Amino acid sequence: MSLLNELTNDFRTMLDVRSSLGYATATDESTLPPFIDYCGNNYPGAISITKEMIDGWLAYYPFNCARTQAIFISLVRHYTRFIRSLGKDAFIPDEDYTIRYERYRPYIFNDEELSILFQAIDSLPPNRTYKASGKQSQLILPVLFRMMYCCGMRPSEPLRLRIEDVNLQSGDIYIRQSKKNKDRHIIMSEDMRYLCAKYSFLAGQRE
Repeated sequence: MSLLNELTNDFRTMLDVRSSLGYATATDESTLPPFIDYCGNNYPGAISITKEMIDGWLAYYPFNCARTQAIFISLVRHYTRFIRSLGKDAFIPDEDYTIRYERYRPYIFNDEELSILFQAIDSLPPNRTYKASGKQSQLILPVLFRMMYCCGMRPSEPLRLRIEDVNLQSGDIYIRQSKKNKDRHIIMSEDMRYLCAKYSFLAGQRE
């Protein structure tokens, strides 16, 4: 079996194990396959991941910032440790590969800034360049952004909601496969429920 096939099989096995334990694997799936291809294509005679491969990838790949490089090091460290757990050989990046970077500091809007933000969102005109729901963007976006802000939702979560996931009577919102692929429920405030009902009615009137 070639190095590329072996590394790919080990990677898929690792994803299955992580998924079964409830861990999200999206970052692994987008970050590690290019590195695996690089190793298989550039070191066809090798039998395992080596320090030379990791150093070569770090010099070859155009990381956008120190944080993305740190994420790669962390993921490849987990991957090579998993390979070792299978009884195979692999170089595990040590602390010398750890990247120090300044963590993101969230910015908290004051009341005036929030007022300006939501006024701008509420003033958006209909976008007629898109089909179907795009024509209702002036009704959808005010609710979407308020859901994110008032309910503490991640940016992708309101975009994936289905009609049956939102109960305007109880205020319950069912969020599917959130962080670590886990489902969760959150409860809207009375004001948020009223807003959703209001814009739902307006959307129905314009259909």
